Amino acid sequence: MLPARLPTRAVASARDREIRQGVGMRRWELWVSRDENGHVFIAEDHEEARARATAEGLELAWECLAAGWNPAHQLLYDHLGWGEYRPMLRPDGTPYPQDEDDDNLR
Repeated sequence: MLPARLPTRAVASARDREIRQGVGMRRWELWVSRDENGHVFIAEDHEEARARATAEGLELAWECLAAGWNPAHQLLYDHLGWGEYRPMLRPDGTPYPQDEDDDNLR
């Protein structure tokens, strides 16, 4: 079960995004259906996914700042009370660098 929706806020300006990207942070958004039976968690710069979520009637319910996929998902799990997020691991047992820090994508 998803928690009560939080008030939405305006989409970050392009300048705000540039500043956060300079320090390795990106905003992640949790979009939830009105009946709370569906949700999607996306990075702020994934315009196609945001458009699809809006078209499907999902609403922005929560957001956070994180340096990569894994840290963002741990914050999501904390917010939803799901416990520890367990990322996909490489064969040697370590997380994929691109999931740990978005700077590794550049």
